[in-house]
Amino acid sequence: MNMLALGLTSYLYRLMFGGGEHLQVRVMPKADIPLLSDIPVIGEAFFSHDILAYIGFLLTIVFFVLIRYTRLGLNTTAIGDNPMAADTAGVHVERRQLIASFVSGLLGGAGGAYMTIAQLGLFNDNLTAGRGYIALAAVILGRYSPVGVFLAALLFGIANALEIRIQALGVQIPTQALAMLPYVITLLALLLTSGRNKAPEALAKPYIRGSRR
Repeated sequence: MNMLALGLTSYLYRLMFGGGEHLQVRVMPKADIPLLSDIPVIGEAFFSHDILAYIGFLLTIVFFVLIRYTRLGLNTTAIGDNPMAADTAGVHVERRQLIASFVSGLLGGAGGAYMTIAQLGLFNDNLTAGRGYIALAAVILGRYSPVGVFLAALLFGIANALEIRIQALGVQIPTQALAMLPYVITLLALLLTSGRNKAPEALAKPYIRGSRR
């Protein structure tokens, strides 16, 4: 799926826009929240963003409530842990798995699109530069919880911002080493939490109705 997505976006980019070196787009304007955006440190970090960032914050709360307190969320969690038991209880496992995969892909694509339309204002091949794998690391580090994933994403975002800030300060460190910083912090975080994160039992395992696996 990763190879398909990378190849398909490159192909469509060339087909629709001629495949120039960079496709320039207008970035979304920021919408500061009055008073809150003036709070030192956290004001700019959380309350001075575009509308898509606020939607992302809101989705964290929505998915937390959905997973913890609704039947849909509890059934989806059951499918991840024990699909056979969920199937026995009358939950359509395959359909729910497809829906979950679709929503996951939709949100992942929105994350990639955000870099173009809200941050950089341009598009080229492999623009995300492997950040999707950092998103997977955030899910693992966040222990498969919406709030935990949000906090893990903040950690990786801080690492990325630190790379940019160090470059702006003119510190004599090779640019290649600075570019590695977010990925190094990702690996260290995963190593430090190794063995503590319990993944859903049926994660990445195909469910075959009637099978005892």
